[in-house]
Amino acid sequence: MRTFLLTFLGGLAALVVFFVLIPLMLLMSFLPSGEPQRVPNAVIEVDLRRSWPDQPAADALSAAFGDVSFVEVLLRLNSAASDPNVKGVFVRAPEVDLGSSRAEELRSAFLRLRAADKFIIAHTQGFLASGPSSYRAISAANEIWM
Repeated sequence: MRTFLLTFLGGLAALVVFFVLIPLMLLMSFLPSGEPQRVPNAVIEVDLRRSWPDQPAADALSAAFGDVSFVEVLLRLNSAASDPNVKGVFVRAPEVDLGSSRAEELRSAFLRLRAADKFIIAHTQGFLASGPSSYRAISAANEIWM
C-alpha cells in the first residue's frame, strides 16, 4: 500500500508540474515586463478613415478583442503633447463625413500638439464626399497633402 501511495503522489506531482507550473512559467515569460520601451523621434499615425466607438469597452472580453475608442485616441494625442519622444503626428483624413463634434475635438487636440511644438501633417484623397467637418478636423495641421 505504501508503494502505491508514493507512486500515486509522485504521478500527481508530475501532472501538476507539467500541466500547471510549466505552462504558467511559459506564459509569464511571454508577458511584457515593466513599462514599454520609449522610441525616440516617434511620429504617431492617426487614421481617421476608421470608425471608432465613442467609449472604451466595458467588459473584459470586448476590451481584449475590441478596437480602440475615440476617447482613447484623444487621450493618447493629449499625452503625446507632453511626451518628449514624440516629434509629430501623421493624420489620414477621412473621405466620408466625420461628424462635427468629433472634428472639433480632434482639432482641439491637434492645436494642443501644435502649441507643444509638434508637427502635424495631414493626408486626404479629397473632400468631395466628406463635407466640411473632415476639413475642420485637419485644419489645424501644419501641412495638408492631397
